[in-house]
Amino acid sequence: MRSLVLAASLILAASGAAHAQTIDPVARAREGVIECLGPDRVARTCAAISNYRVLEGGEIANDAAVHIQNDPTVIMYGTSTLYVRDGMLCERVLRSTIDAARITIDGQPAPEDVAQSIRAAFWKALAGVTEICSRYTADGDGAAVAIYFDGVVQPELADRAIWVRPEDGYTIGAADASPA
Repeated sequence: MRSLVLAASLILAASGAAHAQTIDPVARAREGVIECLGPDRVARTCAAISNYRVLEGGEIANDAAVHIQNDPTVIMYGTSTLYVRDGMLCERVLRSTIDAARITIDGQPAPEDVAQSIRAAFWKALAGVTEICSRYTADGDGAAVAIYFDGVVQPELADRAIWVRPEDGYTIGAADASPA
């Protein structure tokens, strides 16, 4: 269930201690790096990868890939539109965002009935949630990521992010198998 909620949060939002320095992940994207959430530095995998783009008019697009499960490997791909509020990256929870997500199983498109079942599980996990936000707080060479549903922090979804260049070879894989 945690992976479903985390995946939904990342597709919809992306992904701190008081007085800690917050990080603007969009500024990092302008440096040509992508966000790797739940990094495994040994395997060079991420539980999720987000590529932020600033659009005309200042909106922020998040092209995300999220690892949902192993054996078989299930990955969800989607694009969402974000905004900044109170130093956090946020998005309204929209059915169209999840419904448009592409789901693969072992690298192949999921059969539509299976994809619909996965989407239904996301909607069940997010029942009643209207906004998801992520706050990034400086943490060594990366960031601690706190996720909020309708303004309430979800401690069980806390994670860590690092920023990597596309040529660094990071891919989607199981989360947090080794120290970040």
